[in-house]
Formats: sequence, C-alpha cells, structure tokens
Amino acid sequence: MARTGQVSAALVFAVEGIGVKVAPENAVPLRWSRHARRIGSDCFRELVVFSRKPPSPSAERYRDMLTSLELPLTAEQDLPDGVLRF
Repeated sequence: MARTGQVSAALVFAVEGIGVKVAPENAVPLRWSRHARRIGSDCFRELVVFSRKPPSPSAERYRDMLTSLELPLTAEQDLPDGVLRF
C-alpha cells in the first residue's frame, strides 16, 4: 500500500504494480490507457473537504455553488448491497 496526495504519483504507483488507483479518465495519460479499466456504476465515492485554515472567499463561493447543485448524491443507508466504496 502507498499513500499520496498527488494523482500523478498514484498513477505511477498503479502502473508500476503498487496497488490500484481510481482516477478520472482525463487524468490518465494516453500512453498509460492500456493499463486503465472503466469501472461500472456500482462504484461510489464519499466526498470530504478539509482545511487547516478558514477557507478563502473564493473557496467559500465554490463550496456554496457545489452544495446548491442537485447532484446525484446517495445517502450511505441507501447504497445498494455489494457496491464498491472508495
């Protein structure tokens, strides 16, 4: 297992065989596409935001914009049986 905060480093780890990485398709360089597999709609990801200091005004506006959207969010108790959670 390896932990990193950088998508590019996590992709390198996965390509080198150090675990599995879930990433947006546009984050995978074309030369690595043969290593990538699409995942189905049975995968859910919890979104969490954390900051050590108060958010900037632009970060607050971004947060407000995201929380005002009607996203296809699923409550934990409503997840189907057997789903993958990342």
